[in-house]
Amino acid sequence: MKTDMEQSPVSYERLDADNDDSLGRILVFTSKQCPFCGEALRLAKEAASRLHYYSKQLEVVETRIENSRDVLDYHRITAIPTIKIGPATLTGLPKVEDVEQVIHEMMLTDRLNAAMNP
Repeated sequence: MKTDMEQSPVSYERLDADNDDSLGRILVFTSKQCPFCGEALRLAKEAASRLHYYSKQLEVVETRIENSRDVLDYHRITAIPTIKIGPATLTGLPKVEDVEQVIHEMMLTDRLNAAMNP
């Protein structure tokens, strides 16, 4: 049986944690020409606001690709909209539940790493 994430048309990729993206930031890569980017940004903000109980404030940061093409290579962005949460990447238009699931996974990983490396 597949989970919701596996059934979703959104691409999900977990990258190595060798970048400097903190869990407190949700990066949303958008374009003026993208018909789905505004909705992806709205979903990221909604997911962040639903998780207000987390000890860190989750900041949603929009990056327009027209203004920062070099950022695409750095973050390995191949399509838009793309949402990055720590080392995890959601490409396409996710459901808000998909974004929340990734945030929860990243929070759990963050807390486990903190507990194992005091």
